[in-house]
Amino acid sequence: MKKTRLALALALSLTFSAGIAQAQTASKPYFDEQVYNQIDTNKDGKISREEYRVFMEDAFNKLNASQNGKLTRPETAKVFTDSEFDLVDTNKDGVITREEFMTAVMNDFDRQDRNGDGYLIR
Repeated sequence: MKKTRLALALALSLTFSAGIAQAQTASKPYFDEQVYNQIDTNKDGKISREEYRVFMEDAFNKLNASQNGKLTRPETAKVFTDSEFDLVDTNKDGVITREEFMTAVMNDFDRQDRNGDGYLIR
């Protein structure tokens, strides 16, 4: 459990980091090896859009301690800065819905998928 939580925190921190574009080359996203291996569930050496979506759906569920379908600042405090929270909370109502969260992380996937083939590679 502790290992999964650490990987989740790292993946989310990297996903929303404002400097992620600077931490990657033209086609290689920056992920810690452990996180990369957790997301790459079929072990083909690349992360598909679907693998990323499933991982991030699970991340939302793990962060949503209240199980109400909305993330609060306290629930995300270990993985989001205030400015990251504000970016994802697009309607500015003080909570992040599943839809807001998934839109943000999947848009991030698309930005990281520089060649548009639907995969992230090391």
